[in-house]
Amino acid sequence: MAAPQATARPSRASVLPALTWDLDGLFPSIERWEAALEQVDSLIAELARYRGRLGESAEALLACMQLSDRIGQAAHQVYWFASNRSSEDQADPGRQALIDRATAMVARVNAASAFVEPELLALPDGTVESFLDSNQDLALYRLHLTDILAQKEHMLGSEAEEVLAGLTEIFGAPYDIYRNTANADIAFDPVTDEHGREVPMSLAALGNLLQSPNRDVRKAAYESAARAFSAHKRTIAASFAAAQKRDVVLARTRRYPSALAAALDSVHLPEELFHYLIRVVEEGTDPFRRYLEFRRRELGVERLMPYDLQAPLDAEVQQESTIEEASELVKRALAPLGAEYGAVLDQAFRERWVDWADNSGKRNGAYSSACYGYHPVILLNWQGKVSDTFTLAHELGHAVHSTLSTRTQPFVYSHYTLFLAEMASTTNELLLSRYLLNTTQDRALRRYVLTRALGSFNANFYGGASMAALQLAAHQMVENRQTLSYESITETSTAILKRWYGDAVEVTPEGMGSTWARAQHHFFNFYSYQYATGIAAGAAFADAIQREGAPAIERYLGFLSAGSSAHSIDILKAAGVDMSTPEPIERAVAVYDALERELEAL
Repeated sequence: MAAPQATARPSRASVLPALTWDLDGLFPSIERWEAALEQVDSLIAELARYRGRLGESAEALLACMQLSDRIGQAAHQVYWFASNRSSEDQADPGRQALIDRATAMVARVNAASAFVEPELLALPDGTVESFLDSNQDLALYRLHLTDILAQKEHMLGSEAEEVLAGLTEIFGAPYDIYRNTANADIAFDPVTDEHGREVPMSLAALGNLLQSPNRDVRKAAYESAARAFSAHKRTIAASFAAAQKRDVVLARTRRYPSALAAALDSVHLPEELFHYLIRVVEEGTDPFRRYLEFRRRELGVERLMPYDLQAPLDAEVQQESTIEEASELVKRALAPLGAEYGAVLDQAFRERWVDWADNSGKRNGAYSSACYGYHPVILLNWQGKVSDTFTLAHELGHAVHSTLSTRTQPFVYSHYTLFLAEMASTTNELLLSRYLLNTTQDRALRRYVLTRALGSFNANFYGGASMAALQLAAHQMVENRQTLSYESITETSTAILKRWYGDAVEVTPEGMGSTWARAQHHFFNFYSYQYATGIAAGAAFADAIQREGAPAIERYLGFLSAGSSAHSIDILKAAGVDMSTPEPIERAVAVYDALERELEAL
């Protein structure tokens, strides 16, 4: 009997245009992109005229700020286009050349503008404040400028700042190495699915196969990924270590006591927020472990394994979903957010904001990418599962957040901080879950939705906090001059996961303990904790929207439109979520507990 025919991932060139996003509306041709790149360099040359003149007058400072905005917008568009083109097929040399040139341009922009902050900080006390009071147009930049002044003790001289700015490409190298290794170099063994078909493996396909009702399929997919990453473990470990060392060196250079202090100070957050997040989540693992024990019983297995964590509890649930079905479902679920929100969703589907295809070489996972002066785009690797509908809702949360912020705010305040980035997306997921629970009495489907909602908490709340704990431990190892090797990272990861999971699931260095190597978020200075704070705030928003209706929706739309026009923690307070206290984190544990009990009661 012949072996089942493998289904190869299609090439990018063979993908139907309807399954791709529209980037050409920004740059219809590479020639137009080239012209925009040249324009950025021309604007950079203009900026040099303001060097040494920022204390001359309010008008000179205003002109410099406005030119900086023009450069920032133009440079971002050039980089945005190249980055998203690269994501389409990271094995394509032509696309790689674009992103390489765009990254080099960003380094030139950073170097050219590096004089601004040191020069402002060198002015006599009160100079900038007097300029702000005397010029109404300059007052637009009050928050931006006062934030710069607040960084005085952490800024270097102009020459040193120029050197650091010129190292932008080198600082990004650890992530570039990981990204190219994970998405272009790693080769996965194919897996035979529950229908006897040999299917190609990728990180996107892994998420799909781990939802198979067949345990042998899940195990095979999990082990295929483990083998693939193990073959490159030294490369990934070295790039991981380089990223943590970069963070520590930069923090020391800027006179911060730690990389964590540097990361949180940049977004005006207290370090206590990070530490009580880790503490409250770790102390709140009882409902998490209770759910895992429930899952073990329902699956009928003696020992819960890592590849069982996404398995469906009810194999008969219809999990297939078309793009059209998913789009309409998301629109219905988010309809309570009002006409303005719904109009953005319609625009997203009508104007091809979403890249659905799962083609060879495409970046794994999903993301939304904003562009001031153009619409955001969403990258998916559509697998046709209901779980992809939740991913779509998640990324649309980002896209609407970006759209409302860029429509409402000037360029300087149009981009919300990473601390706020996951809140709109997780709010959407929770609203979608509650909509499905409210519109069906089918027990199997309700169980699916509840397990999906709990799974989102597992990945983002408990998972985000555990990844944050690993980042903290890794940075502390560097700060204490301990070696970061594949073995030491895996040992540390394993110990943290055992604290979180206890005996509820098998955690070994060879298994779950090594999965840190798949997470790209470790390459950005203290990024992962924001998944946990994001879902905590999202749970608060979703709860208020469902309980209060119009008043909560008005506050929420205000949050989505605020960009970075105030400090993140203050924007949240105005929207009714006070992240300066442990209360939202404790509430998130309570929400998880209630969802788990609702599931067990079915």
